Amino acid sequence: MGEKGHEVEPANLSVFRILVSSRYGKTRELIEMMRFAEAAAGAAVAHHVKSLFYDSAAGLCTIDVDVAVTRYSEVEDEILRIAKQTLSQFNWHDGIEHGGQRDNTLD
Repeated sequence: MGEKGHEVEPANLSVFRILVSSRYGKTRELIEMMRFAEAAAGAAVAHHVKSLFYDSAAGLCTIDVDVAVTRYSEVEDEILRIAKQTLSQFNWHDGIEHGGQRDNTLD
């Protein structure tokens, strides 16, 4: 399927009350974000995450956390730990983090 062809419709879902969205509806991106949401719910931090947006063109996920989450807090540390386990590449503060291995079989 082409770069901009949607593999999954709808490309916007609510998973454990976290809005997950993939610019081009890429299966791999949505699976990564669903895994993140499931792990966040299991760790009781999902309610602190407002949304996840995967920019398919950049291969980069943006995590939007609640303003109540303070930098270097236990909640933020847990969200970062989960992101590193479930997301291939994501924005974190002023930089880009790399997480779990990308599953190329899903491309």
